[in-house]
Amino acid sequence: MLSWLSTRLQQLLMYRWYEQKDGCSAASRARLFGDARKRVPKEAQRWKGKDLMNAIRQLARAEMQLKGSSVEDKPVVLERLVLNLIQSRSV
Repeated sequence: MLSWLSTRLQQLLMYRWYEQKDGCSAASRARLFGDARKRVPKEAQRWKGKDLMNAIRQLARAEMQLKGSSVEDKPVVLERLVLNLIQSRSV
């Protein structure tokens, strides 16, 4: 799950960056392929750059807690990550 989320958030961020930079062929320049080529442009419209950066930071923090030594159970870390991502998108 973390790997997929990380990949998708990076795709969204790269797409938004290329879209803002020059607009043309953002999907190609962000190296999107397969299903992401259709979905990322639609999903990217729902995100601001700063929100994507915040989500990536949250994901990195959760990954460190899952792979390192943490006093919290792994399901609790994942649940908090998902709830934070949902909450930040519903505002």
